[in-house]
Amino acid sequence: MKNLLIAVIAIVTLASCTQTKVGYADTAKIQEEYKAIKDLKKELEDKTKQLQAKYEKLEADFQAKVNAYQKKGRPSKNQEQQLQAMYQQISMGYQTEVSALDKENKERLKAMIEDIKTFSEDFAKKAGYAYIMGVDGESLDLIYADKQFDVTNDLIDALNEDYKSGKKVEKAPVKEEPKSEAKEEAAEEKAAE
Repeated sequence: MKNLLIAVIAIVTLASCTQTKVGYADTAKIQEEYKAIKDLKKELEDKTKQLQAKYEKLEADFQAKVNAYQKKGRPSKNQEQQLQAMYQQISMGYQTEVSALDKENKERLKAMIEDIKTFSEDFAKKAGYAYIMGVDGESLDLIYADKQFDVTNDLIDALNEDYKSGKKVEKAPVKEEPKSEAKEEAAEEKAAE
């Protein structure tokens, strides 16, 4: 949360100094209220229900065959093998169709997210925004950034120049845990040995 607050303050400060227009969008609210996403979720729920109904019927038919064989007494080896094959076919078919539906769901959602990003870029340009942030709880993502503010190459050049000069980007110092008296005494005894 602290990092989110610092990032927002930095961006707002930058925007106010340069008269840059910055906005944010609640991405969770977009996912809840965007009609296309609602329609996609409903369609996938319907497909899932249809798939479940299909396999519930197949399982009921399978159970009816099992019951019929049991009424006649113990099923023969051939009948047991047929039942096992039928059960495996039902089980594998269900897993295959669920997997295909899940894959379709992910692909369509990914495509929809790409469409939202493209739309957001056009929206930002038309409305004059330099940046649009996506906020979801404590996370902050950049949805759109005007290319004129991209400093990636300048940063790489500066890092490379700094590296060439013999300086190296140093890691932040590792914070050591405070030692308890017992740990210190044990360490001193070990060092004395």
